[in-house]
Amino acid sequence: MKNKPIVLALCTFLSLWMVVTYLYADESIDTLEHASDVSIGKDLKEFFTNINGKLKLNLFDHFHNGEQEETGEQDTDRYRFEFDLNLDITGSIGDSITYSVIPRFRFDNVSWATGVIDEPNETDVDRFMLNVNEAFLTYSTDRFDISFGKMIYEWGTADGYNPTNNINSFDFTDIPTAEKIGLPSVSLNYSHDLFNANLVFAPLFSSSRLPDTDNRWVGDITDALENSSGATVTVIPGSEKSPVNNIDNSQFAIRISTSTLLEGWDFSLSYYDGIQQVGVLRSDLDLSTLLLGLPPRLTLFRDYPHCREYGFDFSTTFNSLEIHGEVAGHMTDGDKMDDDYVEYVAGINYTFYDILFGFLEEAMVVLEYAGEAIFDEKISNNEFSGSGDYFRPFKNSVLANINFKFSENTKFKVSGAINLGDDDSYIRPLFSHKLFENTKCEAGVDIISGHKDTFFGRWRQNDRLFIMFTQYF
Repeated sequence: MKNKPIVLALCTFLSLWMVVTYLYADESIDTLEHASDVSIGKDLKEFFTNINGKLKLNLFDHFHNGEQEETGEQDTDRYRFEFDLNLDITGSIGDSITYSVIPRFRFDNVSWATGVIDEPNETDVDRFMLNVNEAFLTYSTDRFDISFGKMIYEWGTADGYNPTNNINSFDFTDIPTAEKIGLPSVSLNYSHDLFNANLVFAPLFSSSRLPDTDNRWVGDITDALENSSGATVTVIPGSEKSPVNNIDNSQFAIRISTSTLLEGWDFSLSYYDGIQQVGVLRSDLDLSTLLLGLPPRLTLFRDYPHCREYGFDFSTTFNSLEIHGEVAGHMTDGDKMDDDYVEYVAGINYTFYDILFGFLEEAMVVLEYAGEAIFDEKISNNEFSGSGDYFRPFKNSVLANINFKFSENTKFKVSGAINLGDDDSYIRPLFSHKLFENTKCEAGVDIISGHKDTFFGRWRQNDRLFIMFTQYF
């Protein structure tokens, strides 16, 4: 049976869920109305007073074979399941010090996650089966908070895309569910009556994790290169030239925000100086294979240029309408490796209530336009590709996120993006329902379209159905 891995994973998760629920349920619970402690027992909760978490089972069923897999070999990641356990452990040491540790265990049937985290900054090409997403200490005073450790930062006001949110690298192993990678860093927060300031220093570099060559999300690199060059080539992955961890390659960022200078408006200014985490491709063309009657051989390397970025964002409301905007100017050292450009996003957020005679409690609509303007183009016809593939997806795009709330337990969301110039798109309808007090089920579809040399079109064979079960505790 071709769906056997999915069925086995689902049965295993349901068995684990029933065992966890049975072992940790409070014996005094007689009705579902008192189910707040079903997912974790009273004794365990008293022992770990500051531990929460969630156990997820993610099931994916792609409709097509991956483009790079149409070679007669077995399609190993068309059907994929993943167990994902996250814990959130927090506490305090005395009156001024708090700590937060978020360990994570994940397992899948296609070996996207392997091994145990063994480095402070994540540079491995694979996800770790046992990892620590964040782990940091915070010392607090009346005005200052200083944190040390591995952290994830969230900057910007836009909903679908944040040009100023550039401190952390990303894990792009699964493109639709890309997630941030924690960064070893020091963060200083200062709170004033008129503004807040956040300074970040990261001495170690962590590159973004791109799909491996046998991952269906690597996209049609060969097709894209052949389309741009007009020639048939054989592509070979080369090595990465990671920056040396020294003071010259450290990262520094600052953000100053205020919500009091102008009543009803939130503003922030930001600056980033560091390494571009996705990198650019450097190609080495070998024509000697033509003597053997074979296509030219193109070896691809990944280099990481130094860059600076200046950002600004705002948000305000007019009655029930929220308006926001975000802009970032990106400048790369030198003019060989990448462009200098400006990215911008502007959008609105509006919530409707009691729709269709109360059938819908709420409908929240977020619409945004994202674009890009290049003000200093890199030198053309050289060995560097620029950062347009994963780092700059929205050059003339409409983004949407529409949430329908039928009740506290049942919701439906449609999100996605359309690139107007290239006519490629990504759409995700998602239905979610709370099965029990601490158990949620989500089901949806990833729908991708476009020509093979467009941003989304390279993954046109990756439409899929997915189901996600989450048990909170």
